[in-house]
Amino acid sequence: YADLQRRRGNIEIAEAYTLPAAGIIDNLRKCCLPIRSADEVKHLRLRFLSGPSKMDLKEKVEEVHLHGNIAELEEDPAITARKLFLNIPGLIHLADDFVLKGYRNLDDLLKSKEAASWTSQQYREVKYFEHLKSRIATQEAVLFEMLLKDHLSEWNRDVVVSETGSVRRRELWARTQDVRFIVTHPSISSGESSAFFKEVVKHVLQTVNGASDWETWLEGAHSVMLKARIPQVFNRTTWRRLTLRWVPFDEWVPQLIDATGHSRFTEKLAGRMADK
Repeated sequence: YADLQRRRGNIEIAEAYTLPAAGIIDNLRKCCLPIRSADEVKHLRLRFLSGPSKMDLKEKVEEVHLHGNIAELEEDPAITARKLFLNIPGLIHLADDFVLKGYRNLDDLLKSKEAASWTSQQYREVKYFEHLKSRIATQEAVLFEMLLKDHLSEWNRDVVVSETGSVRRRELWARTQDVRFIVTHPSISSGESSAFFKEVVKHVLQTVNGASDWETWLEGAHSVMLKARIPQVFNRTTWRRLTLRWVPFDEWVPQLIDATGHSRFTEKLAGRMADK
């Protein structure tokens, strides 16, 4: 809000919100947060505020109480753009710089000269931002699991694939925007795991694509991130992010519990294992 006022030339109001010696936020934090009504602002001894800026504060507090936001901020393109850019994980630190350069949406970023210097992961986070921020219905996540298990079991019946997180708990919606799986095999040693996991990923990309679209996004020795969709079933073009991670067979159960269970249960389990 202070930045908005500064751009409009209302320097006194902007500085009242931001200067360390006279910052409204600091004074509010010291005296009366949380504010329960706009009238509480009257009791602030903010002698640095003149009539217009003090009235502005009272009006803004009242607006937040009544409507939950400040309309001027919701309507300002620069502030709206900054909020958007701050939600892009790999580019959060550049959000303010993007706004200053006049970028206002994702298309502006993709067409910018800075895009040439991004990593492939940063570029994907911008290009598929709208896809990746949407929550995944458990029905859709389970279908991804079925495809993985069916195709991998036909290739090697001893491969174990397990989903993790809220999807495994069969909640209506996954709490994250991706679906994660851990993969293992009872007969594969640690020395063979990297090569075997590459074969797993290769088989998935070769065979599952008959029923859906899968592409590699990011690949490591023991984990891979894929983008996938099943347009034939859901009649949609939304891409999902799937993560496959290899774990040794003797670590599979504790890894599964840790990735799936309730945090308190996991803490108790870790405590008992430490005691033993």
